[in-house]
Amino acid sequence: MPRLVAILSLLLGFAAPAQSLPAVRERIERRVVLSGDSSAQVPEVRIAAGAATLLRFDALLQRDAIEVEGRERFHLVEVGERILVLEPAMDLGPGERLMLRVRYADDAAPAQGVFALVSHASEVDARVNVFRKRDSVEVLRAELADVRAQLTAQEVELRALQARCQASGPAGLVMAGSLRAEGVRGGRIKWETTLKSDGSLDCVRGEALHSASWSVVSFFVRNKGPAPWKASTAKLRSLARGERVEVVAVRTQPQVIAPGETGRIIIEVAAIEERAGEKFSVELGDDAESGRRLSCTMTFDGRSP
Repeated sequence: MPRLVAILSLLLGFAAPAQSLPAVRERIERRVVLSGDSSAQVPEVRIAAGAATLLRFDALLQRDAIEVEGRERFHLVEVGERILVLEPAMDLGPGERLMLRVRYADDAAPAQGVFALVSHASEVDARVNVFRKRDSVEVLRAELADVRAQLTAQEVELRALQARCQASGPAGLVMAGSLRAEGVRGGRIKWETTLKSDGSLDCVRGEALHSASWSVVSFFVRNKGPAPWKASTAKLRSLARGERVEVVAVRTQPQVIAPGETGRIIIEVAAIEERAGEKFSVELGDDAESGRRLSCTMTFDGRSP
């Protein structure tokens, strides 16, 4: 138990940041609600070598009934009354899934929880709160907190949009504080690798513009798939520092990229603090159920003064 307490202190305090990871991943905290339906999709838990993942349950567990597939591949498996801590010795391979089964100590339903342990290129679950009932007080409180946070974020975004709408032409940009004496500098984007794609989307040439308060990343995507596609979401993250850059807006030109065509993606972000040779990951997604996504690694290949 002392060992478990020490592990929890590190997890909850986040005293050991991402430099302990062999590949920097963003640490995520989220929740999972179990389903009593055996045909329902098994929830995934994203694990990574060098990162401890804490699963916190809302009921007591049968500590001697925990089943971890490939347990010998884990550097750490610690079970408490309501918690489970996992840390693999090595990252799982692409598409690999190890099954985890826990059983509860009481007679309530569902009697057990089943999870698929997977690896993700850019994220790892630092903490997963597991609930048995969707309408429990804890779940409702968590969802209410999420709604409040979303409303606050939308209010901030609305104010930013209103400020940008008022900015018309160079004079408006100056009035909005978006254009200063430092001016705007630009440069080409160099694509390093494609991290994750279904093969139907390719990143091609691009450029970036930077000011003291904002940056714009503009590049072209070739749609080689059979269906139209547009970028509705974007994530930009420094691979060296593990820091996510705040995305302000995402635009696709034209609005939808037809099969066989090439379109332009424009991502407005907060000012990027560039460092020589630093790599950034860019992940694009759409709103369709197919969930076609594209992730690339880029560097800024030089800038004009």
